[in-house]
Amino acid sequence: MLTAIEVRSRAPLAGGAEFGASGAYERIEGTARAALDPAHPANRGIALIDRAPRNAVGLVEYATDFVLLRPVDPGRGNGRLLHETNN
Repeated sequence: MLTAIEVRSRAPLAGGAEFGASGAYERIEGTARAALDPAHPANRGIALIDRAPRNAVGLVEYATDFVLLRPVDPGRGNGRLLHETNN
């Protein structure tokens, strides 16, 4: 469950250059914070989650940095999201 998003910076991508029909993009950097239930079956594959510290309601909290490339004019985009995860 996502609990917060902190945006640290926003800047034009590639100096504001246009990319075909989608136009210019912006680069957004930040941190996403979330919490998950260590007892949920979908989280069984997370190594050592049973040993992770828990908050007051028993969830494991975590944070991850992100970089988002977004069309400056969302109406010109194709409505798709490409997600890449590093491990």
